[in-house]
Amino acid sequence: MAAPNAPPPAEIYPPVPQDQAAYPPVPQDQAAYPPPQPQQQPPPPQQQAAATTVVVTQPAVATAVVFRDVPVIITDSKGQQVQTQLEYRSGAMVFIIAAVIFILGFWCCCCIPFCIDSFKDVYHINPTDGSVAGVYKRI
Repeated sequence: MAAPNAPPPAEIYPPVPQDQAAYPPVPQDQAAYPPPQPQQQPPPPQQQAAATTVVVTQPAVATAVVFRDVPVIITDSKGQQVQTQLEYRSGAMVFIIAAVIFILGFWCCCCIPFCIDSFKDVYHINPTDGSVAGVYKRI
């Protein structure tokens, strides 16, 4: 193995010529790179017309009010937003539960579903005019 500072062997690398005469001159018509072209100036900016702004509006979409067992906010006939009042009324679910209790033999307890609001239908009342705004039926 050769020493780290030793020059490489001569047989691996070809000898480097000492004068430039060893290389033939490159003719000007066959130059490696074409001559630089003068840069063209971009055309002057033309006067542009004034920008037109187009405003697109979407029509107002009425959101559907979902009536459940909690008060909701509605718009009354006068355009005011009001919160509905709840009124519980016996519906089909109350009568079905009462019938099942009666059939099971607990006839003395069949009036209990008529006292529980969770089994009744919910009527949403408009407080300004007293009309029914919506109904949530359990069944």
